[in-house]
Amino acid sequence: MSIIMTSCLQILDVNQTYITYSHSVREIFKVNDALLSRIYLFIDGLFSKIIPAVLFPIVTVILVVDIQKFTETRSRMFSEPNQSSVTTKLIIYMSISFIFSELPSGIFYLWEAYCGQDGNCRGPASSGLYLSELVSIITTFAHFPICFVMSHQYRDTVRALFRIKTSVTVEQQQMSVTN
Repeated sequence: MSIIMTSCLQILDVNQTYITYSHSVREIFKVNDALLSRIYLFIDGLFSKIIPAVLFPIVTVILVVDIQKFTETRSRMFSEPNQSSVTTKLIIYMSISFIFSELPSGIFYLWEAYCGQDGNCRGPASSGLYLSELVSIITTFAHFPICFVMSHQYRDTVRALFRIKTSVTVEQQQMSVTN
């Protein structure tokens, strides 16, 4: 550590004033074994992480069933090819990635709320929270390319957003009229 500090001190000008940034917790969040902080973590973890992660698969199943019903009805009415399998796969992928990123995060929020200021208990919870946030970042970065590859409508929306024109070929049909 002293090697790093020495090299930093060699780079910095001693006659300069530097702004330092730090993270501090207000005293109100520290009193009574961090009760207010624990309440916040519990409510945030439960209502913004765990409950949505539990309800999301239920809503996904309802959506997929409705899409399949709509596709069957449309195919009977118009004899169109079935394109709902790609949509269904995309919805299922998004649901699974959401669950894998949010549910562990909520569990680690609750774990931190349970631990309070106990460093031995809170350390693994904080590490797990950082890991689950990393998973969330990875799934967020994977969202765009996967949706772009799987969905024609997604590609069209991206092209329209960035004003990218695609070449459209129109075949000319000949009609003959006989008397």
